Amino acid sequence: MRLCYAALLALILLSGCIGQVPKPTPTPLPSKTTPTAPTPGNGCRVIEDIDYYGDGSYKHMLDLYLPEGSGFPTFVFVHGGAWHAGDRKRIAFVRLARSLARDGVAVALVSYRLAPEVTWREMAEDIAKAVKWVSEHIGEYGGSGVVVLGGHSAGAHLAALVALCEEYGVKVSGLIAWSGVYNITELMLEAGDKGFKEAFTGSSEEWREASPIAWASPGDPPTLVLYGSRNPELIVRQSNHLYKALRKAGVPAELKVLEGETHSSEVKQAASKGEAYKVILEFIKALQP
Repeated sequence: MRLCYAALLALILLSGCIGQVPKPTPTPLPSKTTPTAPTPGNGCRVIEDIDYYGDGSYKHMLDLYLPEGSGFPTFVFVHGGAWHAGDRKRIAFVRLARSLARDGVAVALVSYRLAPEVTWREMAEDIAKAVKWVSEHIGEYGGSGVVVLGGHSAGAHLAALVALCEEYGVKVSGLIAWSGVYNITELMLEAGDKGFKEAFTGSSEEWREASPIAWASPGDPPTLVLYGSRNPELIVRQSNHLYKALRKAGVPAELKVLEGETHSSEVKQAASKGEAYKVILEFIKALQP
């Protein structure tokens, strides 16, 4: 069993790092509301390195991919990487963001602090801060105010936690939970010492607190749960459990299985405007009044 989870960790780390574009820590920006100049390109405006936190750290920045015109919804996307690695500038994520922008959906690709520097608590706080920044400022760029939060792998865990747990004070129009882990207690008990304890320290009570499934309740945002059918069994199982918990709570939830896709191939497929891309685009656009 533990060998299996060592392989799972390696898979998730690999998924978060392949195609990543290395980037040095930039010079602190003068203000979190003073982004770099927009770069236009084929129906997509790009504004990079917006400091949503106010401290000039690369891990506290986001990149905006904006459609032409105004009145568009926004997708805040959280990258994966087993809570230890990954980058918002991974080529597949950039391609996904550009495509969505050209199809009328703005995308905010978000960075956040990682283990071992911080634990899940600080990661979730970073994501909440980024969502609040987007919600407060996207209107300045033409956004409609419809903000959907989502992520892949570890990013799906963090997005779901922030969207479902009221403690973070975040209100979003929808949630996209894509091949994530939603029951941290189960993960920790089954995985043993295979690299997760730096992100999830403390007692079993804290593991429960870090589990999005524990926070499913009436009033949660409409949710799309999706995963590739060839994901590790833990991800498949927990995706189905999250979907059932949300439906039981009366939350509008959809479940989509990407047949034949693995943890990494589903990202490449989405970046190439395959089935995952179409499902994500349709879900977001359906939330637009």
